[in-house]
Amino acid sequence: MMIVVLLCSLGFAVQAQESNWAKQRSQQLKNQLGLTEEQANQIYEALATGERKKKEIRENTGGDKPKMTVWQVDKEQNDKIASILTAEQNEKLKQLREQANNKSQVKAQEAQQAAASSGAVPYHKWSDKYSKRLKKELDLTEGQTQQLYTLLATLSLKRKEVKETQEGDDQKKALWRRRINKEQRDGIAAILTPAQREKLKEFQAQQRNK
Repeated sequence: MMIVVLLCSLGFAVQAQESNWAKQRSQQLKNQLGLTEEQANQIYEALATGERKKKEIRENTGGDKPKMTVWQVDKEQNDKIASILTAEQNEKLKQLREQANNKSQVKAQEAQQAAASSGAVPYHKWSDKYSKRLKKELDLTEGQTQQLYTLLATLSLKRKEVKETQEGDDQKKALWRRRINKEQRDGIAAILTPAQREKLKEFQAQQRNK
């Protein structure tokens, strides 16, 4: 009986954490975009639903499938938010995302340069393998391949650190994972040329469809 109560309590705690994040994000968007109460509530529901779906995916699937399915949930969530907003609000949200993206790219480049110059990035097998794979698929230069490896290895270490230091705090771990994943996407985009970025999209689409 006590085990059942404990499991229920843990479940409610996780739901509360997800609910808090969705509430904070919807209020942030309300302030940034001038949303009505109804719009803010609808966006809260979209965010909370998306977080629940992604949590279920991570718990119930394995291998490469979660990455593909979580990406689909993100797209569904973004489409839902776009349908709630007016054309003017959607344009403002697009501008805010572009500003955040530019800041992240600058930070990623600075982190790569600092890591590369210090030589402090230890060998990381997956990062080495994936950067060489992308070198072949995207026709990267040696310099680009080294930058890519440095980025991937650095962020892999950061993920490990978050996993170890944020143990037991699912909300903080999820937030850090999103930040690190975004830093990785932005960092890769900063390394590649526009043509290589298009090739990467095609390559990733092929991988998801396997």
